[in-house]
Amino acid sequence: MVSLALDRWNPTRCVRSTVGMLGLVLSLSGALAASGAERPSAPKLLPENTLAYVRVAGADEFVEKVKQTSMGRMLNDDEVRPLVGEFYRLAADAFNQVRDDVGLSLDELLSIPQGELCAAVVGSTAGPPVFVLVADVGDQLKHADTLINRAIQEAGNNNVRIEMETHAGVEMTILSPPGSRNTMRLVVFTRDSTVVLCTAVETAKQLLDVWDGTSAIRTLADNRAFTAIMSQSTGTKEERPQLSWFADPINLVRNIGRGNVGAQVGLALLSPLGLDDLEGLGGSAIIATEEFDSIGHFHMLLKNPRRGVLKMLAMTSGDSTPEPWVPKDATGYMTIHWDMNVTYTELATMYDLIYLQEGGMDKLVKSRFSDRLGVDVRNELLPLLGGRYTMATAIERPVRVNSQVTGVGIRIKDTEAFQKVLDKITAKYPEALERQTYGASVYYRIPMGRQPPPDFDQSMMRLPQPAFAVVGDYLVLSDSAKFIERCLVAQATPGESLADDPEYKLVSERIRHHTGGRIPGFLSFARPEETLKSFYELATAETTRQRLTQAAADNPFFKQVDGALSAHPLPPFEVIAKYLAPAGAMMLSDETGFHYISFGLKGE
Repeated sequence: MVSLALDRWNPTRCVRSTVGMLGLVLSLSGALAASGAERPSAPKLLPENTLAYVRVAGADEFVEKVKQTSMGRMLNDDEVRPLVGEFYRLAADAFNQVRDDVGLSLDELLSIPQGELCAAVVGSTAGPPVFVLVADVGDQLKHADTLINRAIQEAGNNNVRIEMETHAGVEMTILSPPGSRNTMRLVVFTRDSTVVLCTAVETAKQLLDVWDGTSAIRTLADNRAFTAIMSQSTGTKEERPQLSWFADPINLVRNIGRGNVGAQVGLALLSPLGLDDLEGLGGSAIIATEEFDSIGHFHMLLKNPRRGVLKMLAMTSGDSTPEPWVPKDATGYMTIHWDMNVTYTELATMYDLIYLQEGGMDKLVKSRFSDRLGVDVRNELLPLLGGRYTMATAIERPVRVNSQVTGVGIRIKDTEAFQKVLDKITAKYPEALERQTYGASVYYRIPMGRQPPPDFDQSMMRLPQPAFAVVGDYLVLSDSAKFIERCLVAQATPGESLADDPEYKLVSERIRHHTGGRIPGFLSFARPEETLKSFYELATAETTRQRLTQAAADNPFFKQVDGALSAHPLPPFEVIAKYLAPAGAMMLSDETGFHYISFGLKGE
């Protein structure tokens, strides 16, 4: 299937379309206007009613920071660089097929973004939201101008009407597609080595007035929701984010749905459902800090108290130490504290509101689940849930494409009472479960029911074997019976849990540093080295190389990849592994909403 898709892929058409769009985005202006006042940063240039926004503070700085990350240093390693260079050469060769159309080489094209780069959607009192793009091109005006001229020519060839208008001493180019209304025009201007694109003339003029300081309108920097989210999204030592983003999803939906009767009906439900209490979403990415390889922030800004759907997000807090059953060699781990009874109660209220039937949710659960399981889910099962849910992953060998296995653990308040519930279910479906013993422990396998197809290659794909067991005070379910057995061993053997692993302890210490004494409701840990190692073993296996060579006989793309790997084989895994380090994440809930922080530690 992949081979077929690649056969149909036309690199010339793909690159030409992409570059044509980039040309329109970078500008279709005539001449560079005279310099005026220094341009404010994007948050102080865009209006307060900006509905969505993503910003790279400095494209050149961003590239340099990426080079300082573990991945950037790995790609520049003496033993890895030749292979990376070969793949880049292949990309450049493919791009050369459309170089005459673009007027630039791949290196020249990639060099254009120099400073701030921002894309935004601005609210409109009439008509659709307005798209705005601001791109600093620095000392690459010559290359930007080449791209501009090619884009202007392409627009003319497609019967786009091109007009010129001057505002605040700046010449704007206005493009109107054939048959479009005035509200569908595209406006572009260049000023002080900055290219600006906008889909509304009045908004373009407003940006220029703010730029000159002749407009007193409130800007995005005055938006309370925006500033609240950005204040939560700095580094541990106030490091400046290289990438930031913001969205006002409720007002964005209202703007897009204006004038649409169906949309208005849906919007009328926002308040009853409590969704209009969502004030904003946003976050940032901070790269190559003094302590971390990267830090990511995500904040969901909510009104307080929460209502309806937002109250269903019933994350609580508590101890997040890996349970004894989580194997020490787990490649990933995440745990969350959640009040499922609150979620069910609010969900039932919402269901009854939407479908206008009292007790409708309880009836649905009874018919779909309780009657089939032989257990009263609402009154027998939910009260037994302990409020903590954990997922762990590991690699099952021999390595295959789907070697990663997953286990999910649900804490149980009363294991004796739960065992009675489990006995009811197993008695109802005795043929659907196979009771297994492993040492002194018992677990259940769920037969797949169907045999794999004759062409199923077990050397490349693992055949899942669902299973579950009560391990300690947890119900653990997995897509692998072998993983369940590993969990039983970890539970019974002191020192074999992930909680005893030095790498987990290191990540846990960094998480405590981030929380400032607060207890998170969600925590995760990842060990990318082990996951990548499995892919490395698969990629370097003789059977994989043979398959790639066979595919190269009929496919130019695979032929180039095969040639690159033959000329520059992957280095020993130890070369790659030294750049890999554990990562972690956590989530907190407070009166402002939810805040999620993820980070990667620095490699060697």
